[in-house]
Amino acid sequence: MPFSPAPAPSSSSPLSLPLLFSFPSVVNVYILKPKTDPKQRNPLPTIKDVTILDPGKRENSVTLRSFKNIVFEYTFQKIYADNRKRIQSRRDAEIVRIKKAMLKIYLEVRREEESQKK
Repeated sequence: MPFSPAPAPSSSSPLSLPLLFSFPSVVNVYILKPKTDPKQRNPLPTIKDVTILDPGKRENSVTLRSFKNIVFEYTFQKIYADNRKRIQSRRDAEIVRIKKAMLKIYLEVRREEESQKK
């Protein structure tokens, strides 16, 4: 007998997709000059050098690039609405994704600028 998939749940079925909550948020991302060995010439920043905390006048922190007012949304299922840790972990995961994306943009622009100088 051939395999036949189970029918899709109807919208009134308790198996339908759970309700999702979505929260908009805004962050600033700062790419800082890496703290490295003085022997290294012109080191590239890594994800460790990317922060959402305003570097301000911190000692030994030089901002190479800032990305201001990045709007993002993170979602979670309604059943987790009372689970603050789970909600925060969803937000944190989205921020890590944004930090990686901004670092990638910075490195690509830097690579292009250096290739134009040659």
